[in-house]
Amino acid sequence: MLFTAEQKERFGADAGAFSEVTDTEAKQHQLTLDAHEKEILFSVIRPSDIHRGAIGALPREGLHRFRSHANGQPVDLNVNYPKTSGDEIRLYTSSEAGFAPESGDTWFLYRRGKELSIGSMNARAWETVVAKAPASGGAGSSTRDLFTTWLQNEKSLSDKSVQSYVTAVAGLLSDLAEKALFHVEEVGDLIDLAAKVRDNGEYDTRNTTGNNMYSAALMHFEEFSVSRNVETAFGAICALCRIHETSSESWLRSDPRAKLIQKALSSLQAWFNE
Repeated sequence: MLFTAEQKERFGADAGAFSEVTDTEAKQHQLTLDAHEKEILFSVIRPSDIHRGAIGALPREGLHRFRSHANGQPVDLNVNYPKTSGDEIRLYTSSEAGFAPESGDTWFLYRRGKELSIGSMNARAWETVVAKAPASGGAGSSTRDLFTTWLQNEKSLSDKSVQSYVTAVAGLLSDLAEKALFHVEEVGDLIDLAAKVRDNGEYDTRNTTGNNMYSAALMHFEEFSVSRNVETAFGAICALCRIHETSSESWLRSDPRAKLIQKALSSLQAWFNE
């Protein structure tokens, strides 16, 4: 199946497709691509560049590079036309290469720009993190729109940067938080979730390969959330103090989120001066 609009936003994808891994596919370590998956594959890899014939005889000719959704690292996998004629395409999984979904998992392939990413999730993860992603038009959609406008007006960022940050919050950062961040109503809860994200090893890996884009997106979203009103400002102070379990000023000097406290205090001061 093709990605829905919500799934494309969650993954930060231009287009994508997914299907369930069968028992046979898992045992034989190969996936047979359906029409939608081939559509995504061909959007980056030309059909003429895919090896026709047995992979075992000439394995290097069948290798194509993908990026792992799990950790952002390159994954080289064999892809071929296994028969002398016809359009059947197989993709060969490999635990050594870093992609080996199990029976019942949902595997997915998506395009971002000129790059293909590949990954899989077990049934529970797919259901809770992706399939039941909040539909557009609700509170999360409104928060997303407000955040977009805030980035444009307050940070004077380019359209490309704005889109990257919004996609990061809706996609990977929400995945790591195991919660759709645009639907978190309490800023204290958001800061707790942000701390959880920063403690995740995958966050560090993806942030490094992404040139600190994810850390910037998370910081911007926290600052945006804190700046919205006095109640969120107070909630931010409480949440950050709870995380550090201290009221001293030492961590304020070392924590890169100190500007959140400054923003929160400024909001409170402005409120008291009214």
